[in-house]
Amino acid sequence: MLLGIVACEKGRTVASEIEGEWKLENYYGKDAGSAAVSAEVYISFADGQFELFQKLGGGHFERYSGTYSYDGETVTGIYSDGQDWSSGYLVSFSESGKMTLSQYVNDEEYACVYVRTSIPESVRNDASDFGKVKSSGVVETVHWL
Repeated sequence: MLLGIVACEKGRTVASEIEGEWKLENYYGKDAGSAAVSAEVYISFADGQFELFQKLGGGHFERYSGTYSYDGETVTGIYSDGQDWSSGYLVSFSESGKMTLSQYVNDEEYACVYVRTSIPESVRNDASDFGKVKSSGVVETVHWL
């Protein structure tokens, strides 16, 4: 499903830009840890599969998984239960290596900025597995996927 288009660097594919592990740094212009609803979110993209870990406010992490497709401009996905993400996201990368996922609702941009980092084992171990079930509105409301 992923395109094997060569990007600017020799041997680098479009898919390799997005692949890896990421942590949410800010959403909608607010620091993820100090926004009105604090959020700790990690996402992994690899070989057409995604894994999402999110903790909103207190409590524990929830884990979601499924497949994604990235064409060099937009990423879309399907949860393991067959439900589509709330929308596709425009993807951009900064010179400092940050990734921004943006969507537009009524001509208003909602952007989430991620930094490349490893997902801690403690997050993986803490997560309740919702891998086959799409979040009941939480993900759509917050627009992480």
